[in-house]
Amino acid sequence: TELVQTTNTWIGKMEHMDGYAFIMDHKNIIFNSDLNTISSFPANNFVAKQIMIDIPVGLAKLGNQIISFGANTGEPFYNAGNATGSPLLPIKALAARVGMVAPSLTLIGAGSYYCTLEKRMYFVGRKAGGTNSVGLFVYNGSTFERVSTSYIDKILSEVVETSFYSVNAVGIYGQNYVSILLTSPNATSQKWLMFNPEWKEWFEWTSNVFSPINDNNHFLPCSSGLKNKLYKFNSSDNWLDAGTSYVFSTQFKLFQANGSSKNFLKMYGLDADTASTTCNVSTQISTDYCSTFTNLQDIDISQDRKVNFRGGSFRNAHLRLSYTGAQPQRWHQFLARVE
Repeated sequence: TELVQTTNTWIGKMEHMDGYAFIMDHKNIIFNSDLNTISSFPANNFVAKQIMIDIPVGLAKLGNQIISFGANTGEPFYNAGNATGSPLLPIKALAARVGMVAPSLTLIGAGSYYCTLEKRMYFVGRKAGGTNSVGLFVYNGSTFERVSTSYIDKILSEVVETSFYSVNAVGIYGQNYVSILLTSPNATSQKWLMFNPEWKEWFEWTSNVFSPINDNNHFLPCSSGLKNKLYKFNSSDNWLDAGTSYVFSTQFKLFQANGSSKNFLKMYGLDADTASTTCNVSTQISTDYCSTFTNLQDIDISQDRKVNFRGGSFRNAHLRLSYTGAQPQRWHQFLARVE
């Protein structure tokens, strides 16, 4: 008997593995086709997501696993070669309380909810704590791990309900990125968050030319008006910063060498990439729990030794580092000698 699934509400993507097609319905049931066909779905070809009752989100595939995601859980299955019914059996030891967040179906242009880079699957998910626990997660076939920072988590937690469109893998001349599209693919200007797994770094990218969806070096364009065009990065292109000024700052409590006694900041500086021209990082100190700040000497990160001396005395102190300008820079760690 062939089962024509006309009364089911399908959730998420159809995945293919070992000659079978798999798709999940709104009751957490995973249906599969007969071998090497997508037109034959016998009535007994199914298996239920079973570790925990959950709101279904969709299926994903990594290597030889099919992962059934709910809003709060992820449950991997493998091909057990069953003679009848579904070929899948759950890998119960790998089930985790990490759910998936998929782009809303009400968003026109919403796309894929996960991508795969170097045998790892990246997706926007949450650790069973509701909308405010959202972050970017990676699954390597055995464990789930959050790879986003607290700042990225805050951004994602605020946008997933209204402006999260897709998760894509992007490659640009040897560097691989995970992109999280935050604007409609039809928008004239697009914005997305980029994560580099090798550097473990995040940055925001905006463009009114192309979108973060590519095949080799070709990228889809922005807006429906450019739908017949493709864009390409040529190896001869000059990779330059746009020269747009930006503002950022970070502050933290200084460690104490003498407990509640008076401490002396003998030296302070940064371990950072060396800037090509003068690039001053503003340095300020507060001894009244961040109520007021006093200026110290700027740290010029264009110098080989990015350190200053005689930062004054304190019992409890917080330090603030800030920069306003257009120069690209990367800080690795703050250096200080407190006596």
